[in-house]
Amino acid sequence: MYRFTQSGIYEHIDFAFTGTTSNGRFTAQFKLPEAIGLQARYYYNRPNATMQSRIRAMHRVDFGLNKKLFNDRLALTADVTNAFDTRRYRSVVTVPNYTISSMSRFNGARYRLSLSYKIGREGQSRQAKASNRN
Repeated sequence: MYRFTQSGIYEHIDFAFTGTTSNGRFTAQFKLPEAIGLQARYYYNRPNATMQSRIRAMHRVDFGLNKKLFNDRLALTADVTNAFDTRRYRSVVTVPNYTISSMSRFNGARYRLSLSYKIGREGQSRQAKASNRN
């Protein structure tokens, strides 16, 4: 949770204001049969307000799925960021003569597919050579 304080006077209008905001993240990982892993992440930014503006809550959900192959040496991973295209910044600014309502859309859903392979013998740890320590 964050707390903020605003102060100032402009054209005889006092803009002093104190507010709070917070954000959070929830992550869940699951091991499924056949060496498959699933990960889900939920991000949340709570609504907040200032003297002139109101900012709506922002949400985002990400998913990832991986499959290990060839004695866990090869990993195939598929994931999506902002899966439901909900990451949008919405605000309303109100001043005596007008009101502005805006929405900024971050990147829509993004999909990735990756492949990684472990090189080297299993159980072998890397150690620096003595000649590298001079």
